[in-house]
Amino acid sequence: MDNLQKEFNECGNLVRNGSWGNKVPQDRKLKLYAFYKRVSVGENTTPQPWSVQLEARAKWDAWKCIEKISKVNAMKLYIKEYKSQLEDFGN
Repeated sequence: MDNLQKEFNECGNLVRNGSWGNKVPQDRKLKLYAFYKRVSVGENTTPQPWSVQLEARAKWDAWKCIEKISKVNAMKLYIKEYKSQLEDFGN
């Protein structure tokens, strides 16, 4: 799992510093967000934001939808989605 954790961390750093972020559709950004939160925080136990809080609610919903995925699978899916976004939207 050390190699998986290392690759996950590297992808996370690249996402934060990536230049294609403004090209990525919101639904794809939310996938990365949800997988990252699942790995870094765990299951979503936070109160649900009001529906008028659009961004907070979208993030909460995305995270809540994957709360039963294991941490290892969330890391793998994060890496896969990162690579897909890099291919689709990267420079």
